Amino acid sequence: MFKTCLQLAALTALSLLCANAQVAPMPCGCPEGSRWEPRLASCTRPSCSTVPGMPDGDKGGNYFALGGTILQKVACLPTCGDLRSTVTTGQPGWILNKAPGLGAPKAAVVVSRPTAGWGSIPGASWISIDANGGNASGSYEFVYAFCLCPGARNLNIVLDYLADNGVQIYLNNKLLTSTTGDRNFVAPPKNLNYSTVVGSGDAVVGTNRIRMVVSNEGSVTGLLARLQLIAPGGACSRGVSSEALGQ
Repeated sequence: MFKTCLQLAALTALSLLCANAQVAPMPCGCPEGSRWEPRLASCTRPSCSTVPGMPDGDKGGNYFALGGTILQKVACLPTCGDLRSTVTTGQPGWILNKAPGLGAPKAAVVVSRPTAGWGSIPGASWISIDANGGNASGSYEFVYAFCLCPGARNLNIVLDYLADNGVQIYLNNKLLTSTTGDRNFVAPPKNLNYSTVVGSGDAVVGTNRIRMVVSNEGSVTGLLARLQLIAPGGACSRGVSSEALGQ
C-alpha cells in the first residue's frame, strides 16, 4: 500500500534526488492529466502536498517529493509518428462483414468485369461478395479497420466513393453520411471529408472501423472507394497494436 502524505513527510533522511541533476529531454507523450518532469525523466501526476522542509527524493512506490509536492510517476504513452494513409478498394484490408447468404466475414472480392455504367476512381477496383458482383438484394457491410495511437489528437477522413445502389458510411458506430436514390454507382464519385477529435466519442485510441453499408435493390452490387486517413501523432508503430492498446 502506498504511503500517506504524513508518512512521506517523516522520511527526512532520504538523499536529495535533484541536486545537480541533468535535465532529461521528453522522449514520449504523457497521458491526459499528467506532464513531463525533466528532473525525474518521467511523466508525473501531482499526488499530495508535503510539509515545509521535506527534502526532495524518492519516497517509494513511484512517489517522489519535488519542490514541496509529492509527484507520482506514470507510464509514458507509446511514441507515435503521423498517420497518413491512402487505401483503395481492391487492396488488402477490406472485409465483407455482413451480406445476404454470408455465413462468416471474409475478404471482399474484386469484381472481374465491372457492370456497364459503373463509374471509376483512379487506383480503385470495384469489390463485392464474389467476382461476378453478386445478385441478391439486401445490405452488404464492407469494413476497413485501422489503429490510432494514444498520441493522436485529431483524425481527418477523406473518402471518394461509388456504390450500387446506395451506401451508409459509419466511423465505428457514428453515421457520417448516406446517399439518396438508386444510381450512386454513376460517375462522378461522391466525396466525404470528415474531421473529429480522437476520444470525443466517434474515433478512439486503438482499433477503429470505417463501415460502408451498401444497399442493393437487386441484380449486381458493389463498392468502389479511395480512403485517406490523416492523424498527426496517430500512427501505431510496430509493436503498438490495437491489442496492446486494450481495444
